[in-house]
Amino acid sequence: LLGKVFNKSFGFFRTSFDISLTSLAAILSFFFLRKIVGIREGTVLAALLIGNIANIFIPISRKLWRISSQPKEKEVVNSEVSF
Repeated sequence: LLGKVFNKSFGFFRTSFDISLTSLAAILSFFFLRKIVGIREGTVLAALLIGNIANIFIPISRKLWRISSQPKEKEVVNSEVSF
């Protein structure tokens, strides 16, 4: 829904949301514990990459879904009966 309103992809919003939450977690961790705990390179990489990976695979999955959801042609059965 947001993608259609702002003309942006799902991956853009996913990346923005992940970066926002990761930043918030780092800020709160630093504020309460005086050091960043629980956020390492994997968290940051995931926040940056998952949305971009989604941008790659969503069009592929839509194309595959269209192909698999097309009705199959019915086989023509010979209706002639020979004796």
